[in-house]
Amino acid sequence: MEEFVVSKNDELEYSLQGMSNLMWQLDLASVKDGERNGIVNVGIGLKLRGDLDVSKMERSIQRLIDNTDSMRGIIVNRGEEYFIKIRKYYKDFKLEVLEVEGNSDLEREQNAMQVIQGSMDRAIDVFNNIPIDIKLYRINEQYHYMLFKVHHCFTDAVSVLLSVETMLKLYDNESYEFSTLREPFQNLLQEDYEYMMSENAKKSIQYWQEEFEGYSPKPPQIDYNRQCIKSGDLPPIQLNLENITSIATLNRTSDFNVIMLILHLALAKTNNSNDIGTTYLISNRMNGSKYQDTIGSIARIIDTRYIFEENEKISSMHKKIRSKISKGLNNCRVAGGRTPYLITYLNIVNEVNLPKFNGLPVETFLVKSKREDCGILCFAIIKSNDFIEIGFETDTRLFSLEYLNDIKKNCILAEQFLNNQAESTFKEYMGK
Repeated sequence: MEEFVVSKNDELEYSLQGMSNLMWQLDLASVKDGERNGIVNVGIGLKLRGDLDVSKMERSIQRLIDNTDSMRGIIVNRGEEYFIKIRKYYKDFKLEVLEVEGNSDLEREQNAMQVIQGSMDRAIDVFNNIPIDIKLYRINEQYHYMLFKVHHCFTDAVSVLLSVETMLKLYDNESYEFSTLREPFQNLLQEDYEYMMSENAKKSIQYWQEEFEGYSPKPPQIDYNRQCIKSGDLPPIQLNLENITSIATLNRTSDFNVIMLILHLALAKTNNSNDIGTTYLISNRMNGSKYQDTIGSIARIIDTRYIFEENEKISSMHKKIRSKISKGLNNCRVAGGRTPYLITYLNIVNEVNLPKFNGLPVETFLVKSKREDCGILCFAIIKSNDFIEIGFETDTRLFSLEYLNDIKKNCILAEQFLNNQAESTFKEYMGK
């Protein structure tokens, strides 16, 4: 069967690759009684103050769709095979405005948040509709909430920010031109497919097979007697940024590599195991890259397996994790996803700065994705100029609150270990 099909109306179909494929597999795995849930939705909430012309905002979003191929995508399947189809046109977007009940603005804000979270937990019909769901929630005539929700198979977190930035610029200036600034998402899909047919891909596949030979993670089983708590509401881990940077400088490595080592050490102690595998996402938007400003699911999914040795010293650990991450990057076009631990890393200093709305800063708020039955524990790392924070996203019937608290405690211990015990060994860290 051909992987690329040009249909009669010039719509293109692409085999699912990389992050798009992983997110679609997660989506399929979440199906219960024939129903999909919102497990792979990604979105952001906006607070828009002042006059809002709904028709003008609708036109802005339509122009965004017209010039963004990933937003015109749908999923098609033939038997058990699934593909992304990019529609040539989509002219039917309608911006819905929902009236929020309540006797005061505060009550309406609270009710809006509940409605928005309910919407975030519902799947997008990516078989019959475009993969975006954008709605306004009226608090009063001069104050609206907006939920900008997209299916993760078609976009990533940075793409959501780029989309919102473009939407607001188009609203402010309807003549704003942006279509030539971004490489189409479908070009990346095609490049990835062609790469997977190459000799280089075969070498990468062999690398990952050898790297993960004998790896057998033993994640806990779901305990349906436990309550499923929204893990995004749990207190995050706070790490000392100054300490992390000091450790990185001393060992000629990066803050990210130090955080990765901390997580691997924390999981080793929590699981009482020396063999730890994690999966992390990189934005794939290096400065100068032609895909730097592309709106689409272009992030790379890379696995890291670290087998600690009892007498291994801290200096060796830093070199080893740096080497593992470097080799992973060199083989990143063959997608990962072999572990139950997913790491996302957002350096908010370097990301998109949203334009103002009616001359006022746009306040954003994170809307948590549904994580029930997802089978993974996601560490959401946020780095700013002042702090490093690691949040949890998971199904707490699978990874219990006690387990998460143990990881949190062991992350702090691992940071202290790396900061204070220069020549200590893994055996000493484990307390053996």
